[in-house]
Amino acid sequence: MLAKSSCIVLSTRSIACWISAILLVSTSACFGAENLWDVLKRESKGLDVLALDSLAGDFALVGVKYLEIPWVSQENSEVSPLLPPVVRKQLYIFRVAPNDAVVWRQTYPVLPDVQEIFSIDATFDQRVCIVFGEQRGQEAILNPVLLQVDGAGKILWARRNVISSLKVNLENAESAEEIANLDTLRVVASSANGCLLAFVSRQFINQAENYLLHLIHYLPDGNIRWHKTLATEMYGKLFLVDNKAADQYVVIQTNQSRDAAIEAMMLGMPFIPQTSLVGVDYEGEVLFQKVNPGSLSNVWVKDVIDAPGDDFIIAGKTKSAWIGQLSSNGKVLSYNDAQEGEFNAVSKTQSGGYLLARGNNLTLLDKDQKTFSSQKIQAVTTHQFVNQYLMDRLPGEMPVEQMILVHHNEYLLLHELGSKLLKVRIEK
Repeated sequence: MLAKSSCIVLSTRSIACWISAILLVSTSACFGAENLWDVLKRESKGLDVLALDSLAGDFALVGVKYLEIPWVSQENSEVSPLLPPVVRKQLYIFRVAPNDAVVWRQTYPVLPDVQEIFSIDATFDQRVCIVFGEQRGQEAILNPVLLQVDGAGKILWARRNVISSLKVNLENAESAEEIANLDTLRVVASSANGCLLAFVSRQFINQAENYLLHLIHYLPDGNIRWHKTLATEMYGKLFLVDNKAADQYVVIQTNQSRDAAIEAMMLGMPFIPQTSLVGVDYEGEVLFQKVNPGSLSNVWVKDVIDAPGDDFIIAGKTKSAWIGQLSSNGKVLSYNDAQEGEFNAVSKTQSGGYLLARGNNLTLLDKDQKTFSSQKIQAVTTHQFVNQYLMDRLPGEMPVEQMILVHHNEYLLLHELGSKLLKVRIEK
């Protein structure tokens, strides 16, 4: 349903009340212990599921709910038969238990309409940080909304226009700054129960072009604790990890963007993946910054997760599928490239190993990245939700993009664009 045309018309009163209403959630009633897959099936024609994360033993699903609101005449308060209804695209959050019982589900009509969910992450205290792109009429603007909800779905705080597109004249030098790439927008839950937002901006000064990596640490009350900017040459897809054992955040930048491969093809040049690693401690001090480290040369980064100890895991591909364990300073300690294709997503297993999505297969590795087993996704799927509206408009099957451990040997898999949500059970 991402391709659906939608629009929003807010009254002057609703715009004026946005700030005062921000601490209130929708007045939707508590739905009780419904089954997640029954709800998804029932609401399939008006629902996109776009992100997921673990949440204190449960899991959170974040998506968009489409609501048609009829036009009402201001003169006689009657529904107009001539005008089509307004389509709202409201933020929709589920909290679900491991047995698929819906703890609560909530829409947020006080928030702006949602064009795209860029990133979510849950804190240790059951708060969920979310950054999404705002929809205004037929356009998705580049100033996203950042918010945090508590474990019961209540909005704790929200920040609109967290990235401001500015154009000023400084000493006769015209300057402008804007977000460089939507794929750089990421948020991670901070160690202090707040949120760390990352993105790359493009800065123009006297026709010169520069790129800046921004790291903004928000406190639990929504105020900014620190804002770090670093010069960068990478403005492609970005990954952000809270490397907890090392008390640092790791930023993995790439040159992979939505149009980079197409641009390279039009120029008749091979696309060569590049990677940059940045380590920042919890106070915002830079610990290291490595551009194109030799150990990651020619690695297409697809997913990154924190690992036991002070290491982290990168999954992707070189000439084959590739997974590597890196130390806190970005050095590759071990890797596995024995599988064909590419690893699209990775999750930790309960036994300390890793489960990786590789095309239509799931590959199970032990903690030393040794191949344990490989199984077809279809064969181990126990539940599924298919966004049929979207699937009918896609050229083919989309790869798995997100994956989390739900309970013991059960995992949730979300395919790109929210085209499919699967629950699988891995048997050794």
